[in-house]
Amino acid sequence: MSGTRRLAERSTDEMKRNRSNSKPQKKKQKSLDSVSDWANTLRQCEAIAMKVSGKACSVFLALESQADADGYCWPLISTLQKFTEIKTRRAISRALREFEKRGIVDRVRLISKKDGYRSPNLYRIGGQIENLPSEAAARFILPAREKQGVT
Repeated sequence: MSGTRRLAERSTDEMKRNRSNSKPQKKKQKSLDSVSDWANTLRQCEAIAMKVSGKACSVFLALESQADADGYCWPLISTLQKFTEIKTRRAISRALREFEKRGIVDRVRLISKKDGYRSPNLYRIGGQIENLPSEAAARFILPAREKQGVT
């Protein structure tokens, strides 16, 4: 069995466990339209991700398994290494840069509220990072983004 297939099965199992252990859906229930929009966006991103190398594809599946309902996640590179069984940080970083170039993942380096140092990256699958998810807002600050334009 290939590593990507094992990762996809493991990711699916973990997502099911996370859903069963998660808080009740009453507090934060999304409309059917926003859920189907997220599913469509995710499907389009998966189609693009499958066109890259096997390692990069497994990195995307690992990000997808960590993402919340809006596509946000903030795993460490070491966490992605464990999920994908990729040994080098460089290969993980290369895959993430490839996804950024293709426009399927946006990332921003977070700043810790505790000590002001840089912390993990915040990733968003299928969209631009607009604000911090509530779980991340308790521990991190979103730095001001530089405008990208022609100089």
